[in-house]
Amino acid sequence: MATEELDVPASPDAQEGRITPARAIKDEQGAASSFGRALTFVEERLAAGLRWIMFLSLLGLSLTMVAQVVMRYLLEWPFLGIEEMAPLLALWCYFGGMVYSTRHRTHIEGGILTLITSNPRIIGVARALGTAIALVVLCVFFYYAYAIVQFNFDIGRKSAYLRWPRYLWDLSFLVGMAGMALYLLIQLWFELRHVKLVWGGR
Repeated sequence: MATEELDVPASPDAQEGRITPARAIKDEQGAASSFGRALTFVEERLAAGLRWIMFLSLLGLSLTMVAQVVMRYLLEWPFLGIEEMAPLLALWCYFGGMVYSTRHRTHIEGGILTLITSNPRIIGVARALGTAIALVVLCVFFYYAYAIVQFNFDIGRKSAYLRWPRYLWDLSFLVGMAGMALYLLIQLWFELRHVKLVWGGR
């Protein structure tokens, strides 16, 4: 059949020419360098940790909501501490998901540039520049997030009902932003290598 003879890309990343951190690191595993093997090993452990964080926090959030309904409407004994636990679990789930989506590059992107030009040099430079700008902006956000965490830690701020340290909530966005910055840095590294390649470098 004619469709069987077509060279269909294996994934949208291959079709659109985008570099995905997870795929680039996996491809680097085949390299003979010890750096490639070490990077792959560390990244796989990090990805496994992210999956566990998202799974446990989402499971805990679901069970917390069920417990709240049972205690409030069946036992008529509402526990206000659940109102503090829910945002805690949700934050860890959200920011873990943000890191994981950055790893797979599944966040929303415009992709308008590919409609204007098909020049791989221009597209490669534009994507590397966009990643660099995103990384810089994320570092600025991380700085202010760290300032908030440090402030709450210094004053010993605690939650109203459970009396848990406030940094348990705050650490979620610090860890999330640090993980996103790591994957954006990896993405930028591979994009710069790609730009060098398409511009005739070695």
